[in-house]
Amino acid sequence: MSRFTSNSFSSQIVSSFLEGVGVSAPLFAVHRVCDEMLVKLGKKEPPFQSDKYEYAKLLGVKVIENDIPGDGVLSVFGNTFVIEVRRDAPRWRKTFTVCHEIGHIQIFKWAAKNSPKRSIELARSKKAHVDEERLSNLFAANLIMPRKIFKARASKLFPSMDSLKILATQFDASLEATATRIVDLNVWNCQFLRCAPIKLLGGGSTIEIHSRPTSSSLLEPLIKNEKYFSHRAAVACVEAAAANAPSVFSDTLQIARSPSMDTKSWRFECAGGHLSHGRVLALLVPE
Repeated sequence: MSRFTSNSFSSQIVSSFLEGVGVSAPLFAVHRVCDEMLVKLGKKEPPFQSDKYEYAKLLGVKVIENDIPGDGVLSVFGNTFVIEVRRDAPRWRKTFTVCHEIGHIQIFKWAAKNSPKRSIELARSKKAHVDEERLSNLFAANLIMPRKIFKARASKLFPSMDSLKILATQFDASLEATATRIVDLNVWNCQFLRCAPIKLLGGGSTIEIHSRPTSSSLLEPLIKNEKYFSHRAAVACVEAAAANAPSVFSDTLQIARSPSMDTKSWRFECAGGHLSHGRVLALLVPE
């Protein structure tokens, strides 16, 4: 969570939010606000946000499912916040979007502490800064997957794609959001990749990594900043997952970083159909 240190934010509203909460670290400020909301919600078992939009009701925020081009829109009508979500979006996308927009609302409210009118003015007058978007995503993760409850459940499961699916179902979250939560909370000793199979000139295949790999700080990751990964067994798994999304494909990889290093075993698992553009979510676990 080092990316959420106070000196990584430049938004004045984020600074005012931190001052209003009375915490200097953005991560801990979000934790405090989300913990208070969870207590008020009164739920102890997931899912904490369903298609009833419990957190929105808690704040008196109206949610409307509509035919809009993006994932969601936060608007103000009179003195009321209204969140619009795309009607045909997957359920987990709607709930994440609502919690993301609730994050914006809480940032506005705490930035204008003791002044509801001022929080409305902030929402009306200012386009969200990139820092506020980052912080709102953190709000969404903490509201949907509260850290203590999520970590307690995830730590009891063996690191695998099947376990990831169990957690995603329990918390009503996407596989990718659940994987990110696993990494951010350092629950499993693992690495996740967002990747896709591609054909090379000459007929061979490789894996193209489409975003920076994420791994727990407990692990020296196998793949750091490489754009391609050509291990034959891994390529076969990714190709199979891309072609047959509902299934999980796995194999054991024998990897030596250099001739002088010992060979290490990694379990490689992947499942397709959960990322856009035919990409595959892959999991690497040292054995």
